[in-house]
Amino acid sequence: MDQGDPEGTILWLMKHGFARQRRNVEEAMRANGVTATQAGVLTQLRLSPGLSSSDIARRLILTPQAVMAAVASLEKSALIERADDPTHGRIRRCFLTDEGERVAKACEAAAGEVEEMLLAGFDITQRREFAELLALYIRER
Repeated sequence: MDQGDPEGTILWLMKHGFARQRRNVEEAMRANGVTATQAGVLTQLRLSPGLSSSDIARRLILTPQAVMAAVASLEKSALIERADDPTHGRIRRCFLTDEGERVAKACEAAAGEVEEMLLAGFDITQRREFAELLALYIRER
């Protein structure tokens, strides 16, 4: 890579790859009536019902404030319900409603379509190698 060309640096490529991915995910989730952050919350609750907002924030690598805003709007839209934790008075557990389950499934399908579109130029071997390199990069940080 030509380090004199800012468009040839790894950081530039990562930034633009992330921006493209984020734009496409946001658009796909909007078609389901939620933001990407809200879709992430729904997906986490589908995988692990009863998480707290703090649990979700850690899993999604987001700020607690961002997750609290998403949880509040999802509760207002009746996609999730919250209940007090029986053993800890300050913790509220989150659960999908039936409509929240439907939207979560739709968001997961849409995310799969976005991933397929973003990786369309890669064959199966390249996809596997790309995933392995990303996993290595994340583990090393």
